[in-house]
Amino acid sequence: MSNYTYSFSPQFYFTSFKFLFLFLFLFLSFPPYNQRVCLHSSSSRRWNLAYYLQSSVVGKERIFLTTATTFLKTTFEG
Repeated sequence: MSNYTYSFSPQFYFTSFKFLFLFLFLFLSFPPYNQRVCLHSSSSRRWNLAYYLQSSVVGKERIFLTTATTFLKTTFEG
C-alpha cells in the first residue's frame, strides 16, 4: 500500500481558469460568423455581447489589452 495521494495546488486551478476565461473572451470577441445576421435573429441574444465588443474598436482594444496584460503579469510574476 502506498501513501501517495493525488493533490493539485490552488495555483493549478487558478491557471486553468485563467486560460478558460481568456479563451472565452477571445471567442466572444471574434465569433466565427457574421454578427449582423445574428443581431437580427431572436434566438441569439447571447451573441449581442460579441457584436457590442466588435462595434467599438477603442473599447475592444482597451478591454483586450487590459485582459492580456493582466493575464501575462499574473502568469509570469507568480
